[in-house]
Amino acid sequence: MENKLVEEDWIIGLILQGGTARSLAMQAVDQAAEGKYQLSKDLMQQAHDALSTAHDYHSLLTQDHLEETVLPTPLLLMHGQDHLMSAITSIDMADRMIQLYHRLDKGGI
Repeated sequence: MENKLVEEDWIIGLILQGGTARSLAMQAVDQAAEGKYQLSKDLMQQAHDALSTAHDYHSLLTQDHLEETVLPTPLLLMHGQDHLMSAITSIDMADRMIQLYHRLDKGGI
């Protein structure tokens, strides 16, 4: 039973960190749009850190499931994986959008 609680904590961590990473990436884009590039850079670093933590939780969960003979996939875990994938996509797009804002500010396209 204790392992079940640990697993649920990992799933909640995955959801929270994935959602945080996505939100920080979007905030970074907003700041870049306003020309606040240092703040944007700081927010992106925080987003990458949160994504790394989310990925760590995901690794713990997948490793734990691989060691079991039965591989149940709780709905909450699926939700957590959605957050992780959304965060990865958001961070990738935010990096590109911030680069574009930099180029536009420098007069290039």
